[in-house]
Amino acid sequence: MLARMDPKDNPRHAKILVVEDQDDVRRLLVTALGIDGHDVDEAINAHHGLSKLRETRYNLILTDYAMPGGTGTWMLHEATREGLLGDAISLIVTAHSDAGELASYDVIPKPLDLDNFLGQIRRVLSGADADASGPLRTCGVDAKA
Repeated sequence: MLARMDPKDNPRHAKILVVEDQDDVRRLLVTALGIDGHDVDEAINAHHGLSKLRETRYNLILTDYAMPGGTGTWMLHEATREGLLGDAISLIVTAHSDAGELASYDVIPKPLDLDNFLGQIRRVLSGADADASGPLRTCGVDAKA
């Protein structure tokens, strides 16, 4: 069972945006990241995510790739074009890790193992090499292996 961390005790405490169209997956990610001590906002699709990015600065953006009305990469391209990302880390969480437009993004493949996922997020936020001990992959490496 995950224990709630006090954000003051977590040096990797981050402001995170989760963009996911599947309600159950989004709620799971938001809950797990909140319990891990992060301040988490959520968006139900790429357009909603872009609106959130216009309002708030985030340390980390986790977005699904394939969503109705716009992909996660479209949202990130638009946010970059508008200067909304700053130094935020952007990760794509997807079962479609072979999509060509993912080549310049780090990908966390679905299905997710929650413990591994949280470990990956902790490593990314701490600046450690997340690829060394978890399935976070740059697209082009087989994420299904």
